[in-house]
Amino acid sequence: MNTSISRANARQNKQPWKSLLGLVVLLLSGMGVSQRAHAQANPFTCNDGRLYLSQLNTAQTDTQLFWINRSVNPFTYPSIGPVLPQGTNGMGYNPANNFLYGLRGLAGVPGSNLYRMDALGGQTALGVVAGLPPPPTNIDIYYSGAFTNANDNILYVKDASAVSNTMYRINVLTLTATPLTLSRGVYVADFDFANGLFYGIETSTGQLVSINPTTGQVINIGTPTSGPTGPIGAFYADATGLYGVQNAGGGFYRYDAVTGARTLISGSPVSGGNDGARCPNGPALTFAADLAITKTDGNATYTPGTNVVYTIVASNNGPFGAQDARVQDALPSGISTASWTCTAANGAVCRTASGSGAIDARVDLPFNTSGAAATATFTLTMAVPTTFTGPLTNTATVAVAPGNTDPVSTNNSATDTNQSMPRVTISKVSVGGIGAFAFTGSNGVAAQTLTTTVAGTPVSGAPQVLTTVGVATTITEGVPPAGYVLTSISCLGFPGGTATPNLATRTVTLNAAATAAGANITCTFTNTLTRPALSITKTSNGPWRVGQTGATYALNISNSGTAGTTGTITVRDQLPIGIGVRPATGFSPAAGWTCTYSDEAAQSATTIVPNTGMLITCTSTTAIAAGGAAVLTLPVVVTSASPASVINYAAIGGGGDPFNGGAAPIAGSTCTDATHCTNATTSVTASPPAPATCTAGAPINLFEAAPFQGTFFTDDTTQTQTATLIATAGNYTTGTGPGGRLVVDMNWRWSPGFPLPSDPSTMTLRVNGANYATLTTQVG
Repeated sequence: MNTSISRANARQNKQPWKSLLGLVVLLLSGMGVSQRAHAQANPFTCNDGRLYLSQLNTAQTDTQLFWINRSVNPFTYPSIGPVLPQGTNGMGYNPANNFLYGLRGLAGVPGSNLYRMDALGGQTALGVVAGLPPPPTNIDIYYSGAFTNANDNILYVKDASAVSNTMYRINVLTLTATPLTLSRGVYVADFDFANGLFYGIETSTGQLVSINPTTGQVINIGTPTSGPTGPIGAFYADATGLYGVQNAGGGFYRYDAVTGARTLISGSPVSGGNDGARCPNGPALTFAADLAITKTDGNATYTPGTNVVYTIVASNNGPFGAQDARVQDALPSGISTASWTCTAANGAVCRTASGSGAIDARVDLPFNTSGAAATATFTLTMAVPTTFTGPLTNTATVAVAPGNTDPVSTNNSATDTNQSMPRVTISKVSVGGIGAFAFTGSNGVAAQTLTTTVAGTPVSGAPQVLTTVGVATTITEGVPPAGYVLTSISCLGFPGGTATPNLATRTVTLNAAATAAGANITCTFTNTLTRPALSITKTSNGPWRVGQTGATYALNISNSGTAGTTGTITVRDQLPIGIGVRPATGFSPAAGWTCTYSDEAAQSATTIVPNTGMLITCTSTTAIAAGGAAVLTLPVVVTSASPASVINYAAIGGGGDPFNGGAAPIAGSTCTDATHCTNATTSVTASPPAPATCTAGAPINLFEAAPFQGTFFTDDTTQTQTATLIATAGNYTTGTGPGGRLVVDMNWRWSPGFPLPSDPSTMTLRVNGANYATLTTQVG
């Protein structure tokens, strides 16, 4: 780059050269006539992505065209062709033929002469544009110019007046101009086209604006973040980025298309007058930026239930600046509470100053070729729950936005891993019962009491974070409840070292290696209650038939506990309807056992039930040793009331067994404990029907005549009524049909007496002098 690139323009204050906006680069040239006869045979190349820059000298007498070499920072500016007299402005790159076009004023015709420029720096005067008025007073040229990507040969130009609201469309083939009315006056030193709009920076405010080439609508984008900057004399735009070259002070900047914020991409020489252009159909601009990120909390361990504070630093190693870089830090699984702040230094910008939860923020990171690097520092405060376990691993990343490429990916991620402070959880198992068990410990293990609620099911205390890493730690169980014996201590979860139990002292010792960082130890203390555990099963010797003899139920009792029974063992047996008990109440089903029942236990005050379905209660104080057993045999009667299938229920309790509070549960379908409740199902065959050849006698009501009808009997009175069923009773002495049975159908009804209560009463039916049936009532 020659020295003319940095010279000042004496007329800059009055006639500032254009700022750049969009994808088109305008070229300033001062040539009044064609300098090369062959110039028009040398078009530019659209797809090489070059940016073109024209600068006017201090005396404003000549212009040099450059292309911007973006491979190094700061950029270099190789010249194109010779220095040309006078200046050209309001220029753009025509994608229809790949030539640059611009306007230049002549004596008496300010700013209305159109020129075409080629790739060798030559210019061709095309003539005066009809319909293009001179710029306003004291402004002798149109500063802003650009083509769209429509390939329509239309150059859009705007003068340097902030109050003028007219843009002109110049047909470079016919040299005619038509006006486009804008929604307001606007002065941008340069603009360029992308995504259907022209973009540029207002010289007086630094405001990014868009101009609709169809409607003329002017819209402010974001808020100026840096205030007035003077002319942005060259502006370039593409589908992913907006870029401008600042005249005074230099600098090649990228502008955010949403917020208007700008970020320094590269240095550039100071200039008194700039104009820029680029092919609107050319490739998008990209700039390499080696972003890097670091992360640390300064510790190797963490303590659950406390905060961990990380310092995360995003930086840019260049060679160019990066805008809208994305910094992310997803919270580890299991952590949901966090807050963060962002602090920028040395020209960096934090788009968001603070937030909560995971970090997902945008930052601008310019690259300084000298001086301290720009950085964005995040301070992340993360609450670690008391229940969090395992390594605490947290990763932060940084990534470039479109418009930048990152040549080094290995430094785009940073991970900090902390091991948990060692912790110990005490687990308690009580076998055979429940109870409360006390514990103490060292090295931060707090005194605690664990109460079991279900025998054999462990309960755990709160995790105990140890005070010091790598220190021997002891845990001791206090004196257990009566009847309990500590039978085992086991520890799991330590990365190394040993756990040494001592059942005699009820203590386990974790050595120093076992309590290393990251250890998550669970020590389980198991106590066994030495007491009986009764169970019962039931079988029958069925299937049965009605009226058979020898029908029995067998109740099998066992003690699977660790101690013999004490006190009274109780068995409840609920016979089904149709099944009666054969022995009288008070019988013994096995040595040391007594069974009782009530014939009318199931009666209500108004309902009489058969003498079946009784509840039998059997008790014994004879001890059953641990592992011992007993068998109770219940002889039963199978009556004609039995259904085809009967279910007998039984239950056991007492004897020191803690189940059901030490009592036998009610036998029946609602007793569901598989150990203390049982049932047996037996099929029953009914009696065969009476033989079809039986001779039926006439029905006789034994109660329709005295002394039964309408008669009250006093206590201790016996009355007998005799009647003839069949005239020749002897015919039925042996009976006919299967089994030689005598069949008598009867209906029985009588009142037990009044007033209540009455004494027991018995009614007996005799057939041929033999008792056929007996019905007995109880007191009441």
